Amino acid sequence: MSESTIPWYALFGLMTVGRGPLPTLRGVVRVVSFDPEDDEEPVETLTRVWVDGERVRRESLDGQLESIDGEEDQWVWDVPDQPPVCDPHSRSGFVEDGGLLSRRDQEIWDDEEDERPIEPIRSTTCLGRAAWDVRWENQPKRRMLIDDETGLVLHQSGLAAFIPVAEWVELTVGEALDDSLFAWEGSTRPGDDDPHDHSSWEDYQPMSRSGSLRQHVFERLQVLAALDTALTRWDEVTALGAASANASAFVHGLRSLLGVDEMGARAVTDLQLRRLSVRERTAIADEVADLRRELADLDG
Repeated sequence: MSESTIPWYALFGLMTVGRGPLPTLRGVVRVVSFDPEDDEEPVETLTRVWVDGERVRRESLDGQLESIDGEEDQWVWDVPDQPPVCDPHSRSGFVEDGGLLSRRDQEIWDDEEDERPIEPIRSTTCLGRAAWDVRWENQPKRRMLIDDETGLVLHQSGLAAFIPVAEWVELTVGEALDDSLFAWEGSTRPGDDDPHDHSSWEDYQPMSRSGSLRQHVFERLQVLAALDTALTRWDEVTALGAASANASAFVHGLRSLLGVDEMGARAVTDLQLRRLSVRERTAIADEVADLRRELADLDG
């Protein structure tokens, strides 16, 4: 990619919404982390991952399984030489992921006191991929490299207090991944909570994997449907923006004009819609239709 620039608000939209569905991912993630209560040196982990939507497989570099997030169940190999714990009513995060396996949540960037990065943000390359180099003037150790195609963070440093560095060191995008990668047919064992004891499941329902998946699908549908509607009424959106006294008034006006929630309205203001190609607009409309079908299946 030749030298070019992008404003922060447009890159913010790419990082949180993207230009379409997130493609499959395969590669190796490096994370440096430490426990603030220990005096030990930071620990470096290298994890091989396969990602297809909500499904994730994690292995050590020598091929030892660490965890599988399947369609409904999660299997975790937490004890060496033992079968995995199968937990069908939990969704666990892993520090070894470093937050690199999905696009970022909008709420993470809602702190108005957080310093804005240096603009204009300039283009670069990372792992042979077109990327954007995000830096902060008063925080020289803080840096992010954002993939131009997917909106994923390829490298971050100085952002999280207990994770000094998180980065992809190998990455393949858009490769067909076999369903068998995200399933386990072998034996399992109970963890602290016996997965075969349903007596306490009611307490876990708000955090169930199916509930979490539905919430994820619903929120993404709200955002993309708002963008799709805005694109069909772009002249009205532009006129509203010109007439709005500030960003808050614009968001409020968009909610009324488009009949969307605040998350959808903010997505419209954050994403530089003028730069979307016909192909990208079609991809948004197609994903809206797919998400509506998926939501109907989850509710059915």
